[in-house]
Parts: sequence; C-alpha cells; structure tokens
Amino acid sequence: MNPYEVLGLPLTATRKQIDVAYRAKAKRYHPDINTAAEANARMARINEAYEMITKGWRPAPAPTLRDAEVVYARYYTSVTYFVDATRPIGGFWR
Repeated sequence: MNPYEVLGLPLTATRKQIDVAYRAKAKRYHPDINTAAEANARMARINEAYEMITKGWRPAPAPTLRDAEVVYARYYTSVTYFVDATRPIGGFWR
C-alpha cells in the first residue's frame, strides 16, 4: 500500500499538505458522518496511511543497474550454481 496514494498526495508533499489531506479524507469518510458500509475500513486505511507518512515512510528506490549486476554476480559465481560432488561446498573454482 502506498500511503501517499491513499491520501491523494504527491511524494513531495509537505507536512502541511499531508495534514490538510488527512483531515479532508477523515472528515469525508469518518464512520460517524459517512453511513456507507465500507466507511470503517476506509477510515482505518486513511489512519494507517497517515501514520505511515508521519513516521517517515518512503517508497523503496527503483532498482539500479548496479543492483542487477550484484545479484547476477552473486548467483553466477556461487558454488551452488555448479554441481560438482568432487569439490568442497562454499568455495570458488580454482
């Protein structure tokens, strides 16, 4: 769940924008005001999103080419990739 999408905010939103968006959504979907069946669930999601943002949640950065190279190197240089019963497990080819 992306809490910024739940509150309808861009990732660059300021604290004031976050508070204003939270209050607007809370006012609209609060179970005491909104009698819809999904009002409780939606308000719980709004509260969770607000809490995540205020505690410093940020989306994970997109993977880079360097990340892919590291994964590739770890996979293809590991002994477990090569099946050879005559060599000890845990070392590289010599």
